[in-house]
Amino acid sequence: MIRENIKLMMISIVIPVFNSENSLEELYLRLKEVLMLYCDDFEIIMVDDCSRDGSFKIMQSLRSRDQRVKIIRLGTNSGQHNATFCGFNYCQGDYVVTIDDDLQHPPEEIPVLLGKMEAGYDVVFGIPQQKQHSLYRNWGTILIDKWISLIFPQSVQIKRSSFRILNRKLIERILSRPRTPLYMAALILLNSSKPGNVEVRHENRKYGKSNYSIRKSIIMTRTLLIYHSCLPLKAVGLFLKFLFFIAIILFFINNLKPWDAGTMSLTMSILLMIIAGLSGISLAIIGEYIKRLHKETAQPVLPYIISEIDI
Repeated sequence: MIRENIKLMMISIVIPVFNSENSLEELYLRLKEVLMLYCDDFEIIMVDDCSRDGSFKIMQSLRSRDQRVKIIRLGTNSGQHNATFCGFNYCQGDYVVTIDDDLQHPPEEIPVLLGKMEAGYDVVFGIPQQKQHSLYRNWGTILIDKWISLIFPQSVQIKRSSFRILNRKLIERILSRPRTPLYMAALILLNSSKPGNVEVRHENRKYGKSNYSIRKSIIMTRTLLIYHSCLPLKAVGLFLKFLFFIAIILFFINNLKPWDAGTMSLTMSILLMIIAGLSGISLAIIGEYIKRLHKETAQPVLPYIISEIDI
């Protein structure tokens, strides 16, 4: 049961939208029905990530009917994480819920997130009891979760999803410490002092096809590793130390028991090829970290461009 003081708070719903003209009407109606039961004040912020269908026209229609619906259209396709961050900049709620536009996260599960927040968490992730995604997407999620657990070992027990609720203080910390390119789960964990998760229902996709792809998973993994951790640098450092150790061993072996010229020449050639290859990889990784350093020290630039807004 949700406490009365939560009912008095304002709840913001942030929805990144992309090619979802068929689901937006139903999503709005279900959200409104749930929110009117559990809070006295709410807003629904829809951020259109440069959709190619009629999604923004549907959003404009919803806005004309209900001023609690606030709409933003991005000028270029910026990705789900950036669209969500854009919504954070305009939300006003004491609690902020992020939910996908495809109805796989049922709006009726929002009270479950609210109930969990009463234990004092600053963010609660809604974890599917049984995922209704494709097998390759589930494997991609598992891989990314492993990397996040390495980067944030203090949150290793915390599972993550794009269906989540955050309190106002956490939203403000996130907005004051943006790190681009954005990876929202990492940004949340970086600023959270008490994350949690709770199981929720997960439904089959009702309309359209998923925009998820292996390529996007690879890009997200790169963003996560380079811009939210130092794991690649540490790996390069360890490998260089290992090669240095091997070179010393070969030096002593050759002096204690000299090899014939052909064997020594082949061994050194292989070792030099490995070092040369690793040096190239190292330079590329170091270059990425120099770019990261430049972005972190330069004047912050929003990772999206707004073409239309009606709030």
